[in-house]
Amino acid sequence: MRIRHHSVSDLPAILALLDRCSADRYEYIPPTADALVRRLATEDLRILVADDGARLLGSAACHLGHWGEEIEWLVSTEGESCGDVRDRLVAELEGQARDSRVSVRLDAVPTVLAEWRARGYLVDGGIFHLVADLTGRTSPPSLSPRLSARSVEPRELDQVVEVVRSAYGWERLTVDQIESWKTQYPPFDERWILAIERAGRLVSIIVARPDGEYNDRHGARRGYLGPAATLPAHRRQGLAAFLAVRASDLLVAHGMRSAAAHVYETNTASLALTRTLGFEVRHHWVYVRKTLDPAPPAF
Repeated sequence: MRIRHHSVSDLPAILALLDRCSADRYEYIPPTADALVRRLATEDLRILVADDGARLLGSAACHLGHWGEEIEWLVSTEGESCGDVRDRLVAELEGQARDSRVSVRLDAVPTVLAEWRARGYLVDGGIFHLVADLTGRTSPPSLSPRLSARSVEPRELDQVVEVVRSAYGWERLTVDQIESWKTQYPPFDERWILAIERAGRLVSIIVARPDGEYNDRHGARRGYLGPAATLPAHRRQGLAAFLAVRASDLLVAHGMRSAAAHVYETNTASLALTRTLGFEVRHHWVYVRKTLDPAPPAF
């Protein structure tokens, strides 16, 4: 068995293996060949494959992100050596890592977690996927007369990004992401980003958009809420609740019948708010991370 970087000719086999190994995963949406080629051309995506000289045995992919080297997938064919294939692929990713931190998001399933613990990965938080029916929405809470709520304008996207960065403590959203969503999720544009303003400054925002990939695959009419962010000095004033209701109303106005959101399991305030608004947890993922030993000095 050899581990190597992928070639273009490997892509059909990689996609077929992803479909076979991931079809039963929660809301799995298989990538298309065109989408994968675009990502390889425009993003920092690295793909490894394992083969025996005649057929593909497995594949793994990663990219550099906020959490270091982030593993996107690890799949292998079935058989007695499948565990060895996956271990070899992970070891090669770690050996080529461009950051000392390596992480992966996993279904919160004991057998899956045990496999990664055996490789030295430790659980470090998790995230919930929540969904709400948008029928029978409630009225938004009242808003102080010192505040105003509205959609943002194109010239304010930098302010939107800064509110999110200040709230999360890291670059959770970029202007480039927002611009890409206009193409990915029509009719999304700046009018789908709602904000609360005080004294000419944005202090709280929420992004609403169609849940494009899910809708395309299932013929659904589901919206998505997030990210949502409030500057620390303006929290606990009901701003997030106000915007969440307004954003839900916006989704309904665009024909959406349900809404989805992701909430980190440590964000108890957001979890309580989403449940108040009728969201229910549908799935739970956990993050496992590993800090690699420093490379020995070269002589």
